[in-house]
Amino acid sequence: MNFKITYEDFRERGHVRQLKKNPPNKLSDDQKLDVMLMLEENPHTSSRQTASALNISHSSILRVLTEN
Repeated sequence: MNFKITYEDFRERGHVRQLKKNPPNKLSDDQKLDVMLMLEENPHTSSRQTASALNISHSSILRVLTEN
């Protein structure tokens, strides 16, 4: 773990920890639409069943539901 800390980095981030290399995955608009359509077809489907059927994490399903 060899990285150089500069004063500018510290001022910008407010810490000296190294940033994660991979940002969290974001759902595409098509995936969000699939979630909404699946739940519109059958509103009694649980969020865990929806996540399993669409191969998306449960927390992502909940995030889509709270956004809409």
